[in-house]
Amino acid sequence: RTDPVPEPTTEEIIDPEPPLVNNDNWALLNLILSIVTCILAVVMIITFAVGKKDDEDGENQENEEKKRFRNGLKFLGLIPAIGTIILFLLTEDMTNPMVFTDKWTILTAVITVIAIVLTIVIRNKKSDNEEEDTDNADA
Repeated sequence: RTDPVPEPTTEEIIDPEPPLVNNDNWALLNLILSIVTCILAVVMIITFAVGKKDDEDGENQENEEKKRFRNGLKFLGLIPAIGTIILFLLTEDMTNPMVFTDKWTILTAVITVIAIVLTIVIRNKKSDNEEEDTDNADA
């Protein structure tokens, strides 16, 4: 005598929503701001790599400390990029319909502004250092 084989039960797996989502939309502006912030971080890292090549020419201790500080600021520029990526992943569900803004747009914009300010500060410090180097070379 053979017993009938029981039918396997099927279970539907539902993808979980991001933890902070509480509406049925995702914001396009948040995505754009996150991408801009990440691009700024990539630019800072590229300038770090290019700056390393320029730094290989031996310089005095004072300039070396300034360059170390500037390079530290460049890596500080990664924090807003990582923050905006995490914020986007936690708050936006791209399977939902798109809207232009949502309640997280202001926070994403603030993070992007921080990244822009860091980029400007780093660029200004670099140009200040270049001006000092040319003034020292003329003397």
